[in-house]
Amino acid sequence: MFDIVLRGALSLEQAEHAVGAALSSSARGERVHLDLSGLRSFQPGAASRIGNAIREVARRSALTATMPHDRRGLSALLAAGIGPQFAAHASTLRTTAGPRTKELRKELASVPALPTTDLLVTTLPRHPAFVSRKRAAVRSLVDEWLSNFPTARGRLPETRERNSIVELIVEAGSNVLDHSSKRPWSGEPVHSLLRLQWRYREELQLLPEGFTGEDESTRYLGALVDGLPEVGALTGLLEISVVDDGVGIAARQALDADIVKDPSTATERRAFADALVAGGTVKLRALDCPVEMEPGFGSEWILHSIRSMYGYASIRSGRVSVSFNALLEGDGGTGFALDPVDRSWVGGTILTVLLPVFERPRPVAEVAPASDRLF
Repeated sequence: MFDIVLRGALSLEQAEHAVGAALSSSARGERVHLDLSGLRSFQPGAASRIGNAIREVARRSALTATMPHDRRGLSALLAAGIGPQFAAHASTLRTTAGPRTKELRKELASVPALPTTDLLVTTLPRHPAFVSRKRAAVRSLVDEWLSNFPTARGRLPETRERNSIVELIVEAGSNVLDHSSKRPWSGEPVHSLLRLQWRYREELQLLPEGFTGEDESTRYLGALVDGLPEVGALTGLLEISVVDDGVGIAARQALDADIVKDPSTATERRAFADALVAGGTVKLRALDCPVEMEPGFGSEWILHSIRSMYGYASIRSGRVSVSFNALLEGDGGTGFALDPVDRSWVGGTILTVLLPVFERPRPVAEVAPASDRLF
């Protein structure tokens, strides 16, 4: 059995290494033991990288997962939204006290559906805001969640900023509903979720100690702490994750599930990039999901929302990753940057967005229009 032990704060770099090791060992037919019992927190996007690889690891070989025995540790894992993937695909579930497959499968399968202070996790297809596809319903969801926050901790997003947040969530959520379980997907149930977490400035100052690494999100967080002259000091950070473990961007765009099996990622990268270019939708070729108005501009709206709040975004799908950092963009409107490094394969799509809230909102005149250049 191949043991992978994760402890403390899980960084993106550690998550990527763990995914690669699990997939390699399971491909050799080795049983995989993933020990999560010592995990306490996750860098934005790190937990989803583990969760979205679970289906494939378990398909190749038997997977045993050791969960935290204490309530705090298990709650952190449940809050990360990856419990259902372990419940569905791990052959054995245990804690440090021993095997508990039946009990843990039941507990991990549930996803919190109601807002709590600082955190909201909901399964996308089941929430009425996304079933109805109405922006007003998503706005009510965001407003209800933000209403839990103690205002004494600093400024919360105002109307214009909330509009950007809602637009981003609507576009990203619609992409999941429209594409994640469609051709060329095998028909297995797809796990998808929306996760919102508010991180106060005090938490962000501690992040570099637990989240070491040279990835773009770590550098972005480090640049935020001191604030910006035009908007003042940082109040907090809204972390938004929209995740599914379905077909993946490149396979959907190419309508070819085998695109990720090619040892070269060149074709996969082209399909990934084509999917994010304005107007590059697969909808008009696939004809298996709703087509509203002029399709193919979801990525453009997502970028516009992120620009308006000096945000950061990363998208991870298959073996490809892209990122966007509004603090570094300047006036060029260059959009997503394609990571030249080939990653270990993960299923579906992971969108991670970080939206900072400062003492003052960004001046309207400085909000650049959405660009038609996404790469």
